[in-house]
This record gives sequence, C-alpha cells and structure tokens, in this order.
Amino acid sequence: MKQLTRLAVSLAMFSMAAGAQAALVNEGGGVILDNVNNLLWYTDGTNRNWANATSWSAGLTQSSLSAGSWSLGTFTQYNLLAAAAGSVSQMNTLGFTAQYYFLSTTSASPWGDPNVGSNNNTDGLKAYDAYNPAATIGSLAVAQYTPPAVPVPASAWLLGSGLLGLVGISRRRAV
Repeated sequence: MKQLTRLAVSLAMFSMAAGAQAALVNEGGGVILDNVNNLLWYTDGTNRNWANATSWSAGLTQSSLSAGSWSLGTFTQYNLLAAAAGSVSQMNTLGFTAQYYFLSTTSASPWGDPNVGSNNNTDGLKAYDAYNPAATIGSLAVAQYTPPAVPVPASAWLLGSGLLGLVGISRRRAV
C-alpha cells in the first residue's frame, strides 16, 4: 500500500510540474505571449525610424491593453524573447521577420562601444539602439503581462481527497 501511495503522490507532483514549461504562444494579430517571463510582444512588420517606433509603441492599444502599456523593449527583454524562441527560424515562424529592432535605450551604445549601434546576441538576431535614429528597421513593442488567476479545478480537490483517503487507509492497516 505504501508503494501505491508513493506512486500516486509522485504522479500527482509530476502532472503539476509538467505544465510549467517555457513557451511563446501566438495570440493572433501579431501578439506573442511569453508565458514564462510574462511579456507580450507585438510587431506589425512595419519599418520605422527610432522616434516613430517609440511613439508607435507608446500609443498601441493591442490585446485589450491601453495606450501607455506598450513600449520598445529593453536589451534584456529582447534577449529573453530570443532565448525563449531558441532560433532565428522560430522567430520568423512567430512573425518576427525583421533582423533588426530598435530598443528603448537612447544612449549611443548600451554595450560599451560608442561606434557600434547594434549587438549580436546568442542566436544571431540583432537589436539596435538609437545610435542611428534615421535608420528604418522593424517595429517591435513589449508589454508586461499579468496572467489571470486560475481557479483550482474540482479534479484537483478530488485527487487530493483520494490521496488523503489512501494515506488514511494505509495508516489504519499499519496500526
């Protein structure tokens, strides 16, 4: 009986842990959800200069989010997106077809070289800062995402009460 109880508890813990994996989810309409970092990404495939990209992202009203919820991403956020995608081809599959995107920084180069306005990250994608504001490149906006509260389903309570019943029966037999 102890083995059955241990097996039931192990299966329950495994099934709960299996749902927490990294994923980029296409929400449609150009919106991609990074459900691990709780970020929403949006691109409309339009090339803009830095000033236009900044005002465009600040005025977005996508995914039921009001203007001001969206902005150009930071270098750290962009690297989270690239890491979650895992490859350039996966980024293209999700609709991020531009190779270059502006970031929110206004410094000449956030990576230490005042003569370079872009940086290769680990998977070869590039993100520009405002070093060359006259350039027109892809427009990519990011917003913080707050997942809705998910109620515990009745099946979880049923499983829990069944496990407690098994524990109770095994203790009764042991006594």
